[in-house]
Amino acid sequence: MDKEELVQAVEALLFAYGKAASPNMIADVLNIETAEVKEALEELKQKLVDTKSGIQLIKANDTYQLATLEKFYSYICTMLDNRAKPTLSQAALEVLSIIAYNPRLY
Repeated sequence: MDKEELVQAVEALLFAYGKAASPNMIADVLNIETAEVKEALEELKQKLVDTKSGIQLIKANDTYQLATLEKFYSYICTMLDNRAKPTLSQAALEVLSIIAYNPRLY
């Protein structure tokens, strides 16, 4: 895997994972050395800065995670608040009401 593809793979893994991941974890998945992953992480961080991306790479306790820039927080909150709220089916509501009135069932 060449350097550019490695940076892309690390970015894809962090995006898909959705939470903080250690360089060791990423190295295990990609079957490469941890040092290579750390180098790719630094390149990814610089790439996100250079392209003025709305995404940033943050490091905490030797783990890395993709996150949005703080300046877009209010827009993100608005968008997430406008999502359709999941509703329970009639059958699910009936089961919950039975459990609520018969505590010995669980």
